[in-house]
Amino acid sequence: MTAIVDLRSKIRAALGTAVDTSSWPDDLLDASVRQALPFLAEHLPPDEETIVCTAGCEQDLSALTDLYQIAAIGWPWSDDEGIFRHVHWRPLGKRHIYMEGGKPSAGDGLRLRYWKNITVAGLDGAAVSTVPSECVDLLVTGAAGYALFTRLRQIGENPAAPKTAQNGYAQIAGHFLARFSNGCQQLGALAPLTAWTAMGL
Repeated sequence: MTAIVDLRSKIRAALGTAVDTSSWPDDLLDASVRQALPFLAEHLPPDEETIVCTAGCEQDLSALTDLYQIAAIGWPWSDDEGIFRHVHWRPLGKRHIYMEGGKPSAGDGLRLRYWKNITVAGLDGAAVSTVPSECVDLLVTGAAGYALFTRLRQIGENPAAPKTAQNGYAQIAGHFLARFSNGCQQLGALAPLTAWTAMGL
């Protein structure tokens, strides 16, 4: 399990902060991890879960405590379905949806494809880390890039700071974030081929 203390060490190593550790406090590094996590989360292969409907168009998804973003919803659904029946819906807040393509009956199956929140132990009260082990280095790369951009803004507010420092930080930050973005884009190839492809997703 990769905790926030481990990530801080890895980010500092990526930034080469041994000479000037005071410029990279924990708060700055934690904020950079928070910025990188959602971008990583939405590029991981989505999960699927079947939930039991209540009667009516409004459905409560609060049982999915790790829900970050919905990719698609299928209804009606049973475990032996060969074709995914996509249904139109709209959000009613973060944990509720309104089914526009029909009115479920109590006990109907609803198939949800969604991206999960990613947590890091010790960050914002999280007890466990859910960052996939193969994505830790990618997360560090993104967090390092965001940390550099934060420092760039701080330097920009200091009229005594040399322009060369700003240019150097901007170039390195861009390099880190380009690697992070490219790596995240490639994560989509990890998703298994399913009947969802027939929906154009």
